[in-house]
Amino acid sequence: MCCSHTIMLTRLLKFFPKICWLNSLMWNMNIQSKHRKKHKVTTDFNHKEPIFENLLNRSFSPDTPSQALVSDITYISVLEGFLYLTTVINLFDRKVIGWGISDGMNTVETVMAAFKMTVKSRRRNLDMIFH
Repeated sequence: MCCSHTIMLTRLLKFFPKICWLNSLMWNMNIQSKHRKKHKVTTDFNHKEPIFENLLNRSFSPDTPSQALVSDITYISVLEGFLYLTTVINLFDRKVIGWGISDGMNTVETVMAAFKMTVKSRRRNLDMIFH
């Protein structure tokens, strides 16, 4: 065994009684830790849909309001499964200007709902980039 492994083992053994005590305590209280799941890639690159030019080109500081809007979807774990929260952020002032929440990954329920809220709350810019 090399020196670094010996040091790691020594450190681990130093904390071993504390780990055993914590496991025992958790077992007695009938609680357990929540394990993180491995990251799952959800982007589908194997499709026949057109791939559009990157107009934003990592320019995250536009000169005018509503010139560049970005959107993202996040998953929220609930008892019944997942909810999907879509937000639209104006890169000019970094404010959330639209959002949508749904129980499915349907484009109409997620992205379009958030985009419709955005269009209602802001003046339209014909040169706007929605990424």
